[in-house]
Amino acid sequence: MNNIYLIGMMGSGKSVVGEKVAAKLSMEHIDIDSEVEYANQMDIQNIFETMGEGKFREMESAFFIEKAKQHNQIFSTGGGIVLNDDCCDILKNKGTTFLLKADCKVLLNRINEISKRPLVDVKNPIESLSLIWEQREELYYKSCHYVIETDKLSIDEVVDELLQKVNI
Repeated sequence: MNNIYLIGMMGSGKSVVGEKVAAKLSMEHIDIDSEVEYANQMDIQNIFETMGEGKFREMESAFFIEKAKQHNQIFSTGGGIVLNDDCCDILKNKGTTFLLKADCKVLLNRINEISKRPLVDVKNPIESLSLIWEQREELYYKSCHYVIETDKLSIDEVVDELLQKVNI
């Protein structure tokens, strides 16, 4: 089976949806953020603090590009994967890509329940999220085949919607 790519803002549900879809389709699940954290033996917050966002994006893109050469995988990408042109090309042309979209207020509530994220660990996180969305929105839409609005859906409903589209 061709690869499935999940893109979207932090907190959109990419990781948990990716795990569930991979299990249902007997595919390997690759969580890019987790893989970069594992390779560096530190969380994203520490990578940003010690190496900078640029180095993180470089590692994220290199890992993604290499792993995407294989098939039968579902990728939960980092929110910034669309900032790299080569990654966008893969997302658009080497599998099926889903944008998991949610309102910034919903994203912030989800993020606060999970962990600290460097890009929203600021004085006004909703403003930061909105700015990030503005900067990436066009890239997300250009890179995806399908959009799933996740605001009012449970994880299982998102998974079901994705599976319906994949099985067309």
